[in-house]
Amino acid sequence: PMTEQGDFGYRQVNVDEQRRDEGSLLNWMERMIRLRKLTPEIGWGASRVLDAGQPQVLAHRCDWGGTTLIAVHNLSSEPLKVQVDLEDADKLSRLSVEAGGESAERFQAGELAFELEGYGYRWLRNQAP
Repeated sequence: PMTEQGDFGYRQVNVDEQRRDEGSLLNWMERMIRLRKLTPEIGWGASRVLDAGQPQVLAHRCDWGGTTLIAVHNLSSEPLKVQVDLEDADKLSRLSVEAGGESAERFQAGELAFELEGYGYRWLRNQAP
């Protein structure tokens, strides 16, 4: 049944309003679906979990067709400093942020480091040369 009253009534939260609000859940979900469709590494690639040094962080890597996607997710409500060790950092010198932030604070000597807000995420992709 449709909710008529309160903060989540259809007069307050509806598709028309959500489409106009760039920060809405609807727009975020549409962007994530579009991004997922543009990242075949996730569905087709070889995947493995990476060590992020903290149990609250899930970091994984997907390799496919000469490209690599590294996804790091903070499963905690608290902000965390993340350090991900990469075995073949020399091959990942052209990482760019695909989602969840602007950049890595540090990418050197085989280590990727940045801060993630609570429940934050960062997807980084390395394009083939």
